[in-house]
Amino acid sequence: MSRRLHLLPLLATQATGLLCGLLGLSLASTLIAPEVLGTYGLLISAHTLAAFVTHQGLIRHVQRTWTASSSIGRYSRQLFPALSRSTAWLAIGTGIVIIYLRHGAGVDVGWSWWAWLLAVNIMAFAAHVGHALLQAEQRYWADFAVSSVGSLTRTFLPLSFAWLAGAELGSLAVGFIAHNALWLGAAAVALLPILRRGISGSASEEVEPADAMKAFLGVGITGWIAQNAPRWLAANVLDAENTGYFILASNLTIVVPAAISAIGNAYTFPSLFADHRTGSDADALRHRTQRDAAMAVLAGQVALVAIAGLWPWLVGPLVSIRYDSAVNWLLAAGGGTLATVSASFYCNLLLALGRERDCLRLMVFSTAARLLILGTCSLGTDLGLFSFASATLALPTYLLESWLVRRWLSARKQNGRGKD
Repeated sequence: MSRRLHLLPLLATQATGLLCGLLGLSLASTLIAPEVLGTYGLLISAHTLAAFVTHQGLIRHVQRTWTASSSIGRYSRQLFPALSRSTAWLAIGTGIVIIYLRHGAGVDVGWSWWAWLLAVNIMAFAAHVGHALLQAEQRYWADFAVSSVGSLTRTFLPLSFAWLAGAELGSLAVGFIAHNALWLGAAAVALLPILRRGISGSASEEVEPADAMKAFLGVGITGWIAQNAPRWLAANVLDAENTGYFILASNLTIVVPAAISAIGNAYTFPSLFADHRTGSDADALRHRTQRDAAMAVLAGQVALVAIAGLWPWLVGPLVSIRYDSAVNWLLAAGGGTLATVSASFYCNLLLALGRERDCLRLMVFSTAARLLILGTCSLGTDLGLFSFASATLALPTYLLESWLVRRWLSARKQNGRGKD
């Protein structure tokens, strides 16, 4: 029964986010010119740098160590040294983002945007901490309420500012700041019972926050780069208008890999651990994972082709006619994101076999290969080559990951025999 009570708000959160995303995509295509949407999409893609990279370890620390007897006051003092170091890395990371946008992607953004990126990252991180605290205290419906505020304000506040003040980058940016402020405010209201505990209670001593930060830094930065690389490298080869089309295509097609990853992991993750505990052979588990990952990639490609085929019926009801040319980038945008799916299947296998470090190695090699392919294709002027490479990127990614996992597990098996 308790699992069902947890599942219902989780499903409600996903449904709300999906609905807001589709409505926001429709309104954005009506209100915002492709040139503006392209720059705005590139900037907000970096607003997760704190939550997913520099500060992810601190969020994980809260999830793992917070208890109902913990004290916000003492816990904050425990987190502060690691928080200051993480924020320093965040300042450097956002600065690198601005440099790349200015000199790599050729986007006309000044250094004032560095302060904006830093601010939205810090507010988003604080909101994510709020979610972690609510989940740790099993207040799942409160977590859903805060998530809904975040989804609604993220979708409609920037667009409202654009409608009232003009569909320019500045009005969208102000609206996005307002979204983060209201999202964080909703989290603070939901956390009032925890904040009232004052300085009483205990602080966690199980894991040092700095250690948690280091443990998740490698995974975080690899995953973040893998997620954002397709649109960032697309901006390197496309003009401003086509970058806007690519961003809209990415926002529409991201539902495919997200849904396949969520369903696939929910289906395969528990059985892998259960079968390994009951003595299933590692080779058998690898063959099963290889099959599941292949089916996920194939299903994703079919779904992306279906969206491209349905495009004439989507233009008008869902997408404004001025974004009709985004159809040229649907497969490329979706394929770049789909290439991140197979790694999650293989990481589940490696985690089940107790090989956590190999999961990070796999992500590093896989991400590096994708960056090499897309980066090389983005250096020239052949848009068709870049589009094809991105659209089919999931295939070489799957083949590389399959080969690496097979090689590592075979080497472990041979080493085991040698010791015998």
